Parts: sequence; structure tokens; C-alpha cells
Amino acid sequence: MTNLLSHHEIATLFVLYHSPERIALADLDVLPLQHAHLVEVVSAESGHTCYRVTSKGHELVRRFGLAQRKDYCAEPAACVEVEASEGMHA
Repeated sequence: MTNLLSHHEIATLFVLYHSPERIALADLDVLPLQHAHLVEVVSAESGHTCYRVTSKGHELVRRFGLAQRKDYCAEPAACVEVEASEGMHA
């Protein structure tokens, strides 16, 4: 059985896709995205932990029609560092 994403989780995916620095590592809406393999947590070269939208996440954003033309490539976007102390997304 496929689990559906809530509107909050879909919005979180869109924010991560366009502005990943706006999402705190403690944001609970990211967990279902991780379980669905739409987002992953990775360690940046600088040692910080950050989110990265996976190719599956990119495909979902593209299907919603919200991908920018330059983002149609299959490669995930570059990792953007996110501090754990940041507040929740706006």
C-alpha cells in the first residue's frame, strides 16, 4: 500500500527543492519524505549535515510542473548546508 503525502509534506518537498536552506534539520515533515526516498540527509564536505532532494524527488516535483527548465536533469541539486539550530520553515 502506498502512503500519500500530506499537503505539508508536499510543500516541504517544494521548499527543499527550491530553497533547502529554509528547512531545519528537526522539521518533522521531512521524515515521510525520507521514508519515500524523495529526500536524503547527507554530510557536506564542510562537516555540516544537509538535505538533498533525490532523483525520485526531482521527478515528483517535475510531475507537479514546478521544476525549473534547468532542473530537468537527472542529477540531484547540489547540497546546501543547513544548521540544526535554524527555526522551522516559514
